[in-house]
Amino acid sequence: INVYEVLDEEGLALIEKNTDTVLEEIGIIFRDDAEALQLWKEAGADVKGERVHFPKGLCRSLLKTAPSVYTQHARNAERSVQIGGNATVFAPVYGPPFVRDLDGVRRYAT
Repeated sequence: INVYEVLDEEGLALIEKNTDTVLEEIGIIFRDDAEALQLWKEAGADVKGERVHFPKGLCRSLLKTAPSVYTQHARNAERSVQIGGNATVFAPVYGPPFVRDLDGVRRYAT
């Protein structure tokens, strides 16, 4: 499957600018996760209680340290897949295999 550019550079820049604003001004709440809060603090984020505010550019600089390609290993090695680069991987949306309906009956999720 061909790779498509959904946004031009201007559209991408607008999303990045607005993302920086939301992350810096509003932040993200990490409930009951002291370890995550400590890691964000060590990375340079401003931690206030359970809310983390990210200085402009922090997330972008951290993303640059992530590998651009990695292998997602399957139980059966023949089914391992490459994530990233020009690889296209189709996978189902993950979720619970079972749910309980309004009558409390367990059934397969749809």
